[in-house]
Amino acid sequence: MAVKQNALEIVKTLKDHGYKAFFAGGCVRDMIMRKESADYDIATNALPQD
Repeated sequence: MAVKQNALEIVKTLKDHGYKAFFAGGCVRDMIMRKESADYDIATNALPQD
């Protein structure tokens, strides 16, 4: 069970710029169940214009 590198990089970049970022949705369920996820949803407090 490995989180896709791109998804981790997005979360890290957001956090490095001072935003909060969390995995959300079905990928969290899949992580708990130790299954490979088809996609990764990320919740953040960054606004689109940021």
